[in-house]
Amino acid sequence: MLDHTSSPPNLDQRPSGRFSAEGEFVGYADIVSFVRRHFWTIAGTLVVALVGALVYVCMTDPIFTARSQILIDPKMPQLLREQSGEVNFSLDNAQVESQIAVLRSEKIAMMVINELNLNKDPEFQEQKASIFGMLPLWPAGGNDTGTTEFARSRRTITTFEGRLDVRRTGLSYAIEIAFSSKDPDKAARVANTTAEAYIRDQIETKSDAAKLGSEWLEQRLAQLRTQLNNATQLAQEFRAKHDYGVRTRGEKSAEPGRQTTDGLLALPRENYTLEELEATAETYRKIYESYLQGFTTSVQRQSFPVPDARIITPATRPLAKSHPRTFLALALGGLAGVMIGFGIAIIRHSLDRSVRFSRQIRDELGLECLGKLPRMVGASDHLDEVAKAPFSRFSGSLKSVKTVVGLMNKTHSIRCLGITSVLPKEGKSTVVSNLATLFSTSGMRTLVVDADIFSPKLTETFAPDARAGLIDAVKNREQAEHYIVPASTAPFDLLPATGKIANSTDVLGFEHMQVLLKDLLLAYDIIIFDVPPANPIVDGLALSHVLDAVVVIAEWGRTPLDLLSEMVRSLRMAKISILGVIMTKVDDAAASGYDKRMAHYYPRQIKDARWGWPRGLRMAVTLLRHLQ
Repeated sequence: MLDHTSSPPNLDQRPSGRFSAEGEFVGYADIVSFVRRHFWTIAGTLVVALVGALVYVCMTDPIFTARSQILIDPKMPQLLREQSGEVNFSLDNAQVESQIAVLRSEKIAMMVINELNLNKDPEFQEQKASIFGMLPLWPAGGNDTGTTEFARSRRTITTFEGRLDVRRTGLSYAIEIAFSSKDPDKAARVANTTAEAYIRDQIETKSDAAKLGSEWLEQRLAQLRTQLNNATQLAQEFRAKHDYGVRTRGEKSAEPGRQTTDGLLALPRENYTLEELEATAETYRKIYESYLQGFTTSVQRQSFPVPDARIITPATRPLAKSHPRTFLALALGGLAGVMIGFGIAIIRHSLDRSVRFSRQIRDELGLECLGKLPRMVGASDHLDEVAKAPFSRFSGSLKSVKTVVGLMNKTHSIRCLGITSVLPKEGKSTVVSNLATLFSTSGMRTLVVDADIFSPKLTETFAPDARAGLIDAVKNREQAEHYIVPASTAPFDLLPATGKIANSTDVLGFEHMQVLLKDLLLAYDIIIFDVPPANPIVDGLALSHVLDAVVVIAEWGRTPLDLLSEMVRSLRMAKISILGVIMTKVDDAAASGYDKRMAHYYPRQIKDARWGWPRGLRMAVTLLRHLQ
């Protein structure tokens, strides 16, 4: 036993604090451990998202989309048509966009609606709910007495425009017309009718324009015909009355000419000549012929209008639905589920302040993690696990603790070892029993002192018939050996805990226990104390003064790091040496993959041991460095 009048070995003098710069590095093993620990959270949200996407796909009515294509013939100037060779000219984006606007116009929509009688189609009169899902945006059905014809028409137009998609194909003059409907045949019929309505609208527009032009030309031709006849008649009258007299070039008209409303010069009757009258008549004749030719062309265009667009791909009945896309919905649902799952896992991880990593213990507490005991399966307490499964990972981790204590005995004698925990039911008694079994099987005389008076699990298991124990041994130190009993199913001796007293702190105090242990150490090589948990019982602090070192038990994922830090701080203030921390009930999914990688190089029996001995040696060397 250490001399407590001198300073204890500085096993835990590394500065404590938050995660260091080295600890903040997130490696591949941390990511794998994070995913394994929160696997069920991520998998659960993924399944929920996939089920939601599948329900959406099954509950949503299938929508079919039919597509038709039209080609707009660009207008090429006549001059470019007459030039020989290859002609390059840029695409007229404004022209194409203008035609797209025409296709999306309400005029085309009304033409299609009236032709297909879509006002009476139930699909275009469906009830649509508001964003709150309580009140409809408009009443259902098209025959409601409270709904006017105008309202039904506007509803049909809105539905039609929402399902019509018109877009340009690349940089070409081709325009794609797509329409979506629950009925594939209806989708193809509406798409084709829209393209035909656009072509028909172009024809009607050109026909109307040609008709207006023809009417104007006809009126103008009548005026020109009257003027031509008048000019011809003047020339004939002049020829009949005169002998074709010709005026000299130098002579000027006494009366200046006057301008007529038609732009031709009308001379005074006494000043013009036959040549001038014939020239005037010839001018009217040429103008009349030009207008007559234009009138003939306009009439031809009115009779045979040629549109500037043509259908190049008529719409056909679609074979597969376009919405909802099953694969895309499931993929997006799965992606959303994984992202939400990771988000929930990160939130839980950031809010979780329980002990989970060896790095937390090193960086937060300045202590070493002596071992990670896996969560045992079964209803028993596994107090003899090292005897039943000596090559398990549980046994290997405890062997590392035994190795540390054995190496420490070479420099600082550790004969009174205390095992304590922060909270009850963290596996403290299980560690004490199995660690004592390891010491006993190695040939050391081992005594286990059940000092947990309020929860004497070891006494209830190995000495259920004991009527006297630790309290009686402290009071009757001369007869202490009479209260020690051999464990019923374990190779060590046990000083049981019987009875409960109010002033247990005074009875287990430093002076009483020191005298008792002085006599017991003559008969035993090592004494292991099952010290009560620090929270809420404080007997452990009073008892820890007689111990050479203390090992703290922390349950993986349950022990709050803040409480563990406060406990370690209290032990340090009491000048108690702390060997390290053992994490119990560690989830196998969160365990390090180091043991799995190393297991390929060793026999099967050693594989199950998970190599606790080399790990114990490394930690023992680290502790010995601190002692120097």
